[in-house]
Amino acid sequence: GALREQSLGCGQTLCWTPDSQSQVHRFTVIHAMLHLGVDVLYMDMDTFLLQDPTSRVLELAADADALFARHADADCINIGVFYIRATGQTAVWLSQFLAWYHDHPFEIDQRGLHVFLRLPAETLRVAYPPKDLVHVRAG
Repeated sequence: GALREQSLGCGQTLCWTPDSQSQVHRFTVIHAMLHLGVDVLYMDMDTFLLQDPTSRVLELAADADALFARHADADCINIGVFYIRATGQTAVWLSQFLAWYHDHPFEIDQRGLHVFLRLPAETLRVAYPPKDLVHVRAG
């Protein structure tokens, strides 16, 4: 299907919006892997690697539990590429996100994760902000 984008009216995209009502399914294997103690490096199928990213990702994530790409032209993270270190805290954090996202399927996963990571944003909001989040260090 066609992708929709919300525009700020100045050629800048606010945040990508999927065509389907919920994207919870894309996180189920990641969720299980974190609970099994396996670090996760996730990439969308349209991501192309020109060299092994392992050393650079681990270097950038040295002081972070989660590392997410950002949109070059938008006010939110890009979940097309991310790394999450497997700890008890990150497993609970993703569990909290998935429970919230399941209960609020009209929300956008990128916006929700941005809020769950407590990253700054000028215009990004979700309708039902989560409460009592486990804190993870984001990069």
